[in-house]
Amino acid sequence: MQEILDLLKALKEKKLYFENQQRDWQLKLQLAEQRVREEASALKHTRVTATSVNSKLSNLVNLSEDPQLSDLSLYFLKEGETKVGRQGASQQQCDIQLSGALVSDYHCLLVHKNNLVVITPIDKEAPTFVNGEQIVDSMTLNHVDRVIIGGDHYFRFNHPADDDPSKRKSSGIPKDFLFAKAEIEKAQNDR
Repeated sequence: MQEILDLLKALKEKKLYFENQQRDWQLKLQLAEQRVREEASALKHTRVTATSVNSKLSNLVNLSEDPQLSDLSLYFLKEGETKVGRQGASQQQCDIQLSGALVSDYHCLLVHKNNLVVITPIDKEAPTFVNGEQIVDSMTLNHVDRVIIGGDHYFRFNHPADDDPSKRKSSGIPKDFLFAKAEIEKAQNDR
């Protein structure tokens, strides 16, 4: 009889142990989910790299001289206004924050409305280029346009609603960093 009582007591202790373990795991899971939500919130005003992606959102994706570094930074353009400016600028809270001497505190504005995205340079002294040409007025962006902000930040504009595979390449030449750099050099030489 004592042996049965000892087994029941051991069973009760094991059951309590497993309930505590399960509670610990549930708490850890809740803390991890909270941490993911906090990190996602922190990413709201910075670049996003390979998390869950809504492929229907228009975006700017980085272009780099090193092909392995291209397409790593993705900036989503929300419906409405997306402000672009200098990282750490105190005057404006920009949605996309970039560094560099030629990036102004409030550099340009991207407005996504009625399935169109329009870029407007705000600081006329800070250079903004589209397809190699410096813009001084608002301009509607088309899928795979190259956007250069502050002379150092090269992007390709992706507009999934206007995605046509034939626009991605022209005569077999990819619209990558080297293509964008050649565009801007040609535009400057033509002046």
